[in-house]
Amino acid sequence: MLSVPSWKREFEARPTIKSLEKRERTDGREEMVCSVTGFYPNKIAVTLLRNGKVANESVLSQIQTSSDGTYSINRTMTLQPNEKFNSLSCEVQHESLLDLLKKEVRLLYEGQNNNQSLIIGLVVAGIIVAVFITGFVVYTQKRKKGLLQFMVGDIQGPQTWIDGEKITLYCTSNCTPNTEVKWTIQDKDGNSVTISDIVTKDAEEKQPLMSAEYLINSEKKDKPGKKVCDFTSSLSFIPSLSRHLNSAVTCEFTCAEKTEQKSFKYKSIYAKPQFIEPAEFTICNTEEVQLCINLRKFYPKHIDISWSCDHRQLPDIKNPECTMNSDGTYNTVIRQPIPAAWFSDPNCKVRVTWRHVSMESPEHREFSVKDLPWHPEIGDINIQKSSGSSNIELQCKIYHFFPDLLTVKWYEKKKGGQEVHVTDSDKYKISEIRERDANLTFSSNPSLSFEKSFIAEEEVEFICRVEHPCMKNPILSSTGLLQVTGKCV
Repeated sequence: MLSVPSWKREFEARPTIKSLEKRERTDGREEMVCSVTGFYPNKIAVTLLRNGKVANESVLSQIQTSSDGTYSINRTMTLQPNEKFNSLSCEVQHESLLDLLKKEVRLLYEGQNNNQSLIIGLVVAGIIVAVFITGFVVYTQKRKKGLLQFMVGDIQGPQTWIDGEKITLYCTSNCTPNTEVKWTIQDKDGNSVTISDIVTKDAEEKQPLMSAEYLINSEKKDKPGKKVCDFTSSLSFIPSLSRHLNSAVTCEFTCAEKTEQKSFKYKSIYAKPQFIEPAEFTICNTEEVQLCINLRKFYPKHIDISWSCDHRQLPDIKNPECTMNSDGTYNTVIRQPIPAAWFSDPNCKVRVTWRHVSMESPEHREFSVKDLPWHPEIGDINIQKSSGSSNIELQCKIYHFFPDLLTVKWYEKKKGGQEVHVTDSDKYKISEIRERDANLTFSSNPSLSFEKSFIAEEEVEFICRVEHPCMKNPILSSTGLLQVTGKCV
């Protein structure tokens, strides 16, 4: 097949009756076959007539495409045993023809009068010659008027429109260069908008925004030695569900006072779901976290939702409750309880997937512990010194974190030195208390204690550093430089 788009192909290929003959099938029966070739476009009517009457039992083959981009087709009639008839004709109707194309054969049987057949044959030949002369006269008159084969092809374009995504429709004709083209968009209520490739001042005043909303482009390709040209008109615009649902589009060509019109009706218009950031999380109880997502502005209403985490699956949600917007699109809010244990694994990703007819493939979002909003917060370090004792205790408060995946580390930093990780030992005692708060988040109370006599330096700093999977970077609290050999500051 030719690689050029269908809306740019020429519309001048006239059909030819290549043959009308009797053939013997493999099962021994005979059939009459009419072969029609070399036509374009592919819409054609081929009829077999037996003694002037339509042979309704004849069968039309599938249309075949030739290497030059034209088409061919056969119509076949199986002959019954002992069936006799005098004539069989094949008639072809096609938009490129000025008149009916016809071919006829005479069948002679044993004992039939050859003179009679000769007379009938001469009469038929005379009719064919008369038809040819009539067609030639009409052809000549139309050529003088410049109307020869003024044809408009079907409007080409996507059958499915997506709200907010630009589309382009094409319509092609072979006509004179001064042809005028009008596109009309009619909505379901009968209201219409007409845009012409010839913009007048009056039209601009009536519809000042049309040029910005709808874009017409014309492309003309001259044919050497002919008065007509290939004329392609395109209409580009961004469909909107509220304005274009159940609408129809027509393209009208006016050439030398003759008008031809084609209509286009798309199959469907869709609007893709929009995921609204961010997702919302709520701690339901000690076992579950609710994840809430918001999908908006989709059409039609039906949408499927599924949840999973690694190989674990939750029941699918089909046809969730939806609300309708003023433009006819729909919104849905999905609140899904998720096992809290799923978020205890930092590598676990909870996936929500939605499927909608407007999308070529499902879309999804993934959530992990990093997306949870309960980040740890840390307070100042409180320094406690027991009266009558040389023991010093450092206390820190960490709160409002979830899940319980907190890591707390203490560090000692001498004046002008590096941080040194402090661990539980004879020198330092480390303890921590974890609690579940009323809002179901966690809190931690770590402490570090030591004897003042263990600290040789006069000035030293202690740091409490906190890490949690939901944070990119650790948070910390510091005592600042302390004088532990003298008075504790």
